[in-house]
Parts: sequence; C-alpha cells; structure tokens
Amino acid sequence: MVGNAVLLDTRLRIPARKDKLYLLKSSKNSIYKVFCLLLILIALFAFWKLDFAERNLTSVREFVDKTPVTLTFKDNIKTKGIVFLAHGFAGSTSFMRPIAVALAEAGYLTVRFDFLGHGRHPLPYSGDITTIEGATQKFVNQTNEIISHYLLKHSPSFSMIIGHSMASDIIIRSASLNPSLNSAVAISAYTDALKAKEPKNVLILNGQWEPQLRSKSLEILQNIGVDNPKEGRLYGALDDNAIRKVDFIKNADHVGVLYSVRTQRELVDWINFLEKDKQIFIGNNIGIWTGILFFSIFFLIILLTKFL
Repeated sequence: MVGNAVLLDTRLRIPARKDKLYLLKSSKNSIYKVFCLLLILIALFAFWKLDFAERNLTSVREFVDKTPVTLTFKDNIKTKGIVFLAHGFAGSTSFMRPIAVALAEAGYLTVRFDFLGHGRHPLPYSGDITTIEGATQKFVNQTNEIISHYLLKHSPSFSMIIGHSMASDIIIRSASLNPSLNSAVAISAYTDALKAKEPKNVLILNGQWEPQLRSKSLEILQNIGVDNPKEGRLYGALDDNAIRKVDFIKNADHVGVLYSVRTQRELVDWINFLEKDKQIFIGNNIGIWTGILFFSIFFLIILLTKFL
C-alpha cells in the first residue's frame, strides 16, 4: 500500500508542475506581447512626429549631374533665399535634415546633397580626405557645381552655405571661390582655409563638448589676425562682409550639434543679423524623435527575437 501511495503521489505532482511551468511561460509571453505592442505604438508615434515636423513644407529629390539633391521649402510662399547644406564624413543629407527644416520654416529654400561615396550617391570618391589634392578637391568641385546650378536657376538675393565636420573645410574653400554667397557657416569646424576677408561673413559653431575643435576655432581667428579671440564675440565689419564669429552650442557633441534646437535658433539669428530682418523661428525636435524611433525599433527587434 505504501509503494502504491508514493506512485500515486508522484503521478499527481507531475501534471501540477507542468501547469506551473505553462502558466509561467504564458505570463512571460504576455509580458513580451505588451512590451512589443508598447514599442510599436511608440515607434508609430515617433514616425508621426517626424512627418508632422514637415507638415508645412515640401521636399523634392532631384539630381545635379549624378549628385542626389534634396530641396526643402515652405509651401505657397516666395523663398527669401537659398541655403546650401553639406554633411560630414560618413554622413548623408539625412544628418542635415533638422537644420534644413528649421531654415525652410523661416522661408528659405534649403539644398542638401550627398558627397561622392556618401548617402545615395552612386559614385565612390577617391583620394585622401586629409589632403587638398585628394578627395577634398573632388568634394570642392562637386559643391561648386551644386552652388552654380541653383544660383543660376533661382538668382536669389541672399545665399549661404553650411557645412559640418569634414564639410566645414569644403564649404570655406567653396565659398571663397563663390563671392556671390553672402555667408558661410562651419559647424564642428576644422579648417585652415579661412582668410581675413574670404569667404564673406563666417560663423563657426561647435558643440560644448568638443573642446579640441573649440580651441582650434579660436586658433583659426588668431591666424587671421584677431588678437586674443573670445567665443561669442563679433569681429570685423558687416559693411565689408568680413564678419567673423566663433561660438558654441550648449549641451551638444559632434553629432548632437546638428540636432540641437539651439543650433537652429543660432542659424536663424545669424541670418537675421546679416539680412537686418526678423524671420520667424520654428524649431523642431527631429533629433529626439529620430532617436526614439531608432531605439524603439531596436528593442522591438530584440523582444520579437526572444518571443519567437
């Protein structure tokens, strides 16, 4: 009798243990489902916010020769000028989107393009980007081609070029060869091409957390004859189109400076100063929503992998 009782007890325990494991697994799967649904909703909301940022704007893609170009402008108004945007090394036009949207909202036609070997450009680049004779000259030629095409097409009263990182050197060289440009803005700048009066009206912006580039920028001003330069101060005369200014964007690093609303405001303020006008500033949080979209999709993939 004792042996039969033990056997019966064992048989009764096995199903109970299986039920617990089933309930535990079912509960775990339910949690995965809830988190997956939550991440999907977050991703959809972030995507909607990114689309909403350009609700009043139109973006058009076209080619100049073989260079992919994205034009962004405000609907149903006459543009106040053209702003060219050049991305940094290993970047693409998408990196310049927050700035393009902010300046388009202010009434400017923004022109973004992919360098050779970057983004959607079908052709590679060749040569060393650290030498003027290498890839740098090819990028300068490409930039000049874009500038000439759209200045000839639109004949704007105001035009400016903005470049980030590697492109900060490219745009300074290009703007020096294109005196019709009213200004050049170098973001996260590293260049030795700036001169005292060429190109016209230069603004250099770095992120607060880029100490080496901030020091380099002040050194650039020293090299063109500015004694003891300081960030945030204007040097030169606007009447001579020789304004020089170095400043930094708070709480920004090498990439974050492109997505900061403070950068957008600084650029609009700079144009207002040059144009002696007051354009409406409408900032955007494209950087924040892009980050949220990326991380929600990233964690969604991880959860789906575990769930499946």
